[in-house]
Amino acid sequence: MGADKVIVLGAAGMLGAGFIQALGPRAVPVERHDLDLGNYRGLGRLLDIHRPGLVINAAGISQGTQAELFRINGNYAAQAAACCSRAGIAFVFISSSRIFGAQTDTVRIEEVRPQPADDYGWSKFKGEEQVRALGGHYIVRLPMILGYRSRHPETQIVNRLIECGHEGWPVQASIDVHHSPLHVSQAVAAVLALVDGSAAVGTYHVTGADVVTLKTLVERVFRGLNFEAAVQGVKAARFTANPILNLTLASSKLPPAGDWKDAADRLVAEYLIHR
Repeated sequence: MGADKVIVLGAAGMLGAGFIQALGPRAVPVERHDLDLGNYRGLGRLLDIHRPGLVINAAGISQGTQAELFRINGNYAAQAAACCSRAGIAFVFISSSRIFGAQTDTVRIEEVRPQPADDYGWSKFKGEEQVRALGGHYIVRLPMILGYRSRHPETQIVNRLIECGHEGWPVQASIDVHHSPLHVSQAVAAVLALVDGSAAVGTYHVTGADVVTLKTLVERVFRGLNFEAAVQGVKAARFTANPILNLTLASSKLPPAGDWKDAADRLVAEYLIHR
């Protein structure tokens, strides 16, 4: 499907924008004002018009009521996948490491059964189940994704801390929550290589090669930006009750898509260009 059009739902978000940039003229960006995700007939018309080889669902929300999370991350995604099934078009559902919840001692490969610990994790898991039941589609789970956004930087924790550090304020970052982060460009490249190649449909983990705490990650970013703001390490329980301490992924199917140091350095380079 290398030359086919690709519809990207959620094109205004950080991940969606990454797909648009990587796909170039192949991309058909779809933002919220273009299409209500609950309007599957509207998506059907887009499929008829553009006849894509693939639809990537980068749309979703990470905060909201339980009903909102389940509707947008679960039901709407499943409706879009069903629409693609009827048209014979492959669909990519983007999921999250958060579906594994608090299994702190588990190596989170594709074969491990998820045990979500919060409404966001459950909404993604329910979306996965509905998409998987249709058959013929890809489910791709991602870890923490880094990328600078001048619009709504508060939606990503590292970007929030960068904004504070830029002002010279001291920041607090957890020392007990572990991630296997990627830069958005690394994640996008790996997902496109997966679906443009010969990989069978199914569930995949696209993730970083190694594990890092948020404090160590933020310290590297701040050094790269020459920020003098202090980074204080604290326990995650300071910010939320019952924190999920392991947000890493591993894969039994794919090689790592990058490492955390490169991801952090790419974020620094982005910030210096666009700030």
